[in-house]
Amino acid sequence: MRRRAGARLDLAGKAAIVAAGSAVLFLAFPVVALLIQAPWSTLIRDMRPGWNPLWLSVVVSSIATVVALVVGLPLAWLLSRAEGRRVQLVRGLLLVPIVLPPVVSGVALTAAYGRRGMVGALAERVGIVFSFTTAGAVVAVLFVSMPLLVLAAEAGFRQLEPGYLEMGKTLGLGPWQRARSIVLPLTRNSILAGAGLAWSRAVGEFGATIMFAGNRPGVTQTLPLAVFLGLERGIDQAIAISLLAVAVAVAAAAVTRLGWAGR
Repeated sequence: MRRRAGARLDLAGKAAIVAAGSAVLFLAFPVVALLIQAPWSTLIRDMRPGWNPLWLSVVVSSIATVVALVVGLPLAWLLSRAEGRRVQLVRGLLLVPIVLPPVVSGVALTAAYGRRGMVGALAERVGIVFSFTTAGAVVAVLFVSMPLLVLAAEAGFRQLEPGYLEMGKTLGLGPWQRARSIVLPLTRNSILAGAGLAWSRAVGEFGATIMFAGNRPGVTQTLPLAVFLGLERGIDQAIAISLLAVAVAVAAAAVTRLGWAGR
């Protein structure tokens, strides 16, 4: 009986290894295929159209991440300290931008912040225009990326022991002092991980950006849009620009991984 049980366990272990290996190969092979099929002899030339979109992507995603930190961290803190149906409703709303098809996100943003949108029409009266501007690109990527930061930060705040905050009160620290001296240092890894996830999501956004902000070179043409445009010029250019996106994604994933590893 013991031998049969051991044999079953060995078989189950081997099956798990095969399944895990298949998953790794499935995820890794597309990136490997890019490297294999890359036009190495003309790589620099084919990458050239992607440098400006890369820079714009970095700028747009960084601005969106900073805004997400400023308005998202207070929301994450409130969600971590409150309970009830309203809190559950807010959490559910945070999931909507994550699960929405990107094109639908773009249409929704146009309905809200476009020139004829509910908010956009009012903003245009005072000279603020979002559609087909760099600010619009920031709004588009902020909409789809901020929930990731909020959810990650909330998870970190929930793990914070209430005793630390009580100790801060005993020492006479005010709310801002407790936040700066206790909350942020103890939860910085979760915040860093959330910021990395949000930034990565922002860099990779395509559908919401092209629907709401358009594809204007130097204004709203981010890296994913440049890859799409590169396909019209030839697969070599699309692959070359895609390698830029892969490099950015790997760097962002490394930062995010360091954040989670430090928790």
